[in-house]
Amino acid sequence: MNSPESNVLIRSLAWRLFRDAADEDYFFARTAMRYRLHHQFFWSAQQALEKYLKCAHLLNLGPVSEFSHGLLDIFEKVQRFSGKLIPDLFIPPSYFPKIPVRNDFEEYSKFVERISDYGSPDIRYRHYSIAPLGFDLHKLDELCFLLRRVCMPLEIVQKVSGKSYRTLLLESPNWQPHPTMKCLKPYSSKPSLEVLYNFKWRNFSFHEDFALEEREIHTGQSAQNSEIYLTIEQLPNSEAQAALEWLLSSVRLHKEDRKVIRQALSSQKQ
Repeated sequence: MNSPESNVLIRSLAWRLFRDAADEDYFFARTAMRYRLHHQFFWSAQQALEKYLKCAHLLNLGPVSEFSHGLLDIFEKVQRFSGKLIPDLFIPPSYFPKIPVRNDFEEYSKFVERISDYGSPDIRYRHYSIAPLGFDLHKLDELCFLLRRVCMPLEIVQKVSGKSYRTLLLESPNWQPHPTMKCLKPYSSKPSLEVLYNFKWRNFSFHEDFALEEREIHTGQSAQNSEIYLTIEQLPNSEAQAALEWLLSSVRLHKEDRKVIRQALSSQKQ
């Protein structure tokens, strides 16, 4: 009785604690991208992927207490177990216009690694520069769509069909076992038009028909430089030097940030 296959309450807990929470993070990642809040996009995207992955791992591979906030290790384990349900490569659909976008084709492992880096707690104060790519939203949509499908015990047999969920998902690539997201109905039985639009906006994975009507694909590339590195670039300006020294003494920084700042200040004294 202590397994997801035999205990429906175990499955329900995993869905409520991890998958439903991931749905909320995914929704806010999309909303952030719509308003070009790129740091918040990566933070929410990281949270969404982490929770979907932990849900899938719990229901199929066991405990997740060994995993930290880094995503690549758990993603690779879930991907290997899922087999063909999670492909290696993001390939833009054939109906996407041919536009020159860096990394439009990208291995999902590389994408997950970027999300993990840009959305890590170490960047919450915007220490690092980030570079959102034009297809990042579409990659997130597609990966969340795929991961959400494997937030099921894949080997459990559905009574109606007599087939395992793995088989059913392989036979129906567009099928979501639980299509309704609770976060889309936060206040009433009907989601607001604004909530629905934020979710459907350019969402070719969950709402292809609506996205095609918009005729918009590219979400834009817009690198955002770290304020720390922008200040370093102003050296040997005395105010920049004083500001960096103040930062070292006043703020708890990641060790790599401290190292870079100290090296920059040291080079000015030579």
